[in-house]
Amino acid sequence: MQVANFRTFLVAGTLTALPGNGFAEADLATWLDSKPGTLHADPDHPWLLELTFNTRFHWQYAWVSGRSGNGATAREFWYENGGEVRRFYFGPTLRFLDIFTLKADANLVSDESPAGGDLKFGYDSMFELYLTADLSRFLGLPPADSFKLSYGRREQQLTEEHSTSSRDIHTVERSMLDAYILPGVPVPANPTGVWADWKSGANTLSGGILSTDHGSELSDWGDGRLYWLTWRRDLTGITGTEMAEVALNFVSNDTGRDEQQAVPYRHAATAWARLGDGPWSIRGSLIYGENRSADPGRGGVFGGIDILPTWWLVPERLQFAARAEYAVAAEAEGLRLASRYARIAGDPDNEDLPALAGGRGDRHYSLYAGLNWFFVHPHLKLMTGLEWERMENSATAATVYDGFTGWMAMRVHF
Repeated sequence: MQVANFRTFLVAGTLTALPGNGFAEADLATWLDSKPGTLHADPDHPWLLELTFNTRFHWQYAWVSGRSGNGATAREFWYENGGEVRRFYFGPTLRFLDIFTLKADANLVSDESPAGGDLKFGYDSMFELYLTADLSRFLGLPPADSFKLSYGRREQQLTEEHSTSSRDIHTVERSMLDAYILPGVPVPANPTGVWADWKSGANTLSGGILSTDHGSELSDWGDGRLYWLTWRRDLTGITGTEMAEVALNFVSNDTGRDEQQAVPYRHAATAWARLGDGPWSIRGSLIYGENRSADPGRGGVFGGIDILPTWWLVPERLQFAARAEYAVAAEAEGLRLASRYARIAGDPDNEDLPALAGGRGDRHYSLYAGLNWFFVHPHLKLMTGLEWERMENSATAATVYDGFTGWMAMRVHF
């Protein structure tokens, strides 16, 4: 049923994008651009300014072809996930009483089929759930500046890739380093916290405290803490380009070994930048951190770099995206492959390759290239990508993984 539904969706989207079918395409684009989830919008209303329901649905298919191990222990393998509902979020944005905004995105799917489990639709957890109070007016700030306080569960933005929403990312999956450094808990991935955002001119300073508790809605504060600080600066006034921004980020982990964890490191620092004008853009992140583990082979420092250029081959229709990443760690198991999809391929229920399923090494390389075909920009697109990855473990002189992952994905949001 999952694949059949996707095929119907794909055919419908393709038909709207075909030359000569401009009416259907224009009709769909007009509907999506009209914010169909907006039920109420009135900035002069005494208590309810806006009520909008947001929908995000992502489906993707992936295959992995590679090798794990060296010499007589090396095994070549082929794995495909058969299709996965990657995300299905739905929830409201509510602006009320002039200063408050409530943002909620419920995760409405649990798809364990790539690892041999089941696909289940229905409420699973809260992906994001937070309340923001805009205190700018009470502080007498000028219109261009702001000060906001927030509490709840929100995705963190420590790297350039994660400062871009999954609605708009240029690669099917984010990089290994991005996945490694992102604070998260098993369900639903985003920790609960309290934070402040202060914007003054071209500068934005944000900071807060996160709980490492693994609750599925708003977590309690009975476990550890993460402290984070971010500075961002808009440079478009200097560069004259459509996009130019830099950021510095720092995270510190204050969690006992017997407490629930949200990151595998003691602290980490990142610097990222993005620059773009017209058809081109280039983005990149520098990452450095110190692992924290009772296993000495998983401690020590780690770091890396990723660069992601894009180019519009046909404006707002066809986009080329590429990415290169290099990461290194001081200890033999100081890095870990992202969970999708090489590690899943190594699971006992799939290819049964323990080293691959663990995915740990100390040197990682990857190259990605893909095309993004927008049926209706920016709401509906088909993404294709091919990534080569290699993870090495110097302690065992083993190749944990060397291979390719291919993707096809359909993304829609409104």
